[in-house]
Amino acid sequence: MKPVSGSYSRFVRALTLLGAALLWAGSAPAATVALLNADSSPALSEVAFRLRGELAALRYEVVLLNRPQGTGDARAWLEQEADERGIDAALEVVPEPGARAVDVWIFQRSPRRSQVARVVVERDEPDRAGTLAIRAIEVLRSYDVEAELADQAKPRAEEKPAPRKAASTSKTDATELSFGPRFGLELGGALLTGVDGVGPALMPVLRVGWRARPPWVLNATLSGLGTRPALRAPSGTVRVAQSYVALGLCYCPLSLRALTPYLSLAAGATHASLEGEAVAPSRGHSVEHWSLLLDAGAGARFLLPAGYFATLSGHLQLAQPRVAIHVLDERVGSTGRPSLVANLMVGAWL
Repeated sequence: MKPVSGSYSRFVRALTLLGAALLWAGSAPAATVALLNADSSPALSEVAFRLRGELAALRYEVVLLNRPQGTGDARAWLEQEADERGIDAALEVVPEPGARAVDVWIFQRSPRRSQVARVVVERDEPDRAGTLAIRAIEVLRSYDVEAELADQAKPRAEEKPAPRKAASTSKTDATELSFGPRFGLELGGALLTGVDGVGPALMPVLRVGWRARPPWVLNATLSGLGTRPALRAPSGTVRVAQSYVALGLCYCPLSLRALTPYLSLAAGATHASLEGEAVAPSRGHSVEHWSLLLDAGAGARFLLPAGYFATLSGHLQLAQPRVAIHVLDERVGSTGRPSLVANLMVGAWL
């Protein structure tokens, strides 16, 4: 095996661009959405739980509200809460004869008015809680609350803060939450193959993600311990084992659609282990080599029941320096210029 050196300029430029993208951070202000606590019914509580998860995944600031006993005019009470707490929208799970429903409230400050839409899912709908949560969030997003917030940011900043009312027993108990499923975990399999003699290898893949700022996700990927394709020549055989670790950035738009495409770029290191078997009287030997790795990928994410998702992606990997493989003086292949990877994984946001 002989490492083949080459120009690092393109690789360094790609790493520079990746580093600049990773350093791009800063969080845009999110809309504030109130979630009214459902009653003790397990079915309605499940819908509320799914709504809370979807809101957190979309990076809305979530406030829990308990409707006080004896509330007469729901619209007047919600509008007062929206004014006092800076709430832009509210979701309330309500019982509906023969079905389940969610009321979606939107509050506009100038001119001061509110809108409400009811989303209903019939009882014979499969995965009613998940379907209702997704449809309610779609209605919420259709109002483009966050764009409206951006337009109102300057006038709201110039307003003097209104004095808060003194706490009383009749006051709604609200708790601001700063939670959110920012960490993702995926596990699956990869098919890795070269284009210069090294055949396909099957290997497990582990990916950990951190949602930095939608739609950007930081990913750490580890793969190895797979099958070892063999390269054969008249004077012997070489078995090739490969593994890699990479840290990168994924453009993963937040969407409630069944299928969402994404793009990724990562950098890391790849390891090649070669074990030679020579025909007598020659002797085989083993060699290991590390190279820098650049990985560019594209794929799609599919929503699954119970909050899980599946991803199918293809990747192009470049290694520098690449590894040329020889059996005695005969060159039989190389790795990393380029390698092609297909991943199929299942995961969830935790």
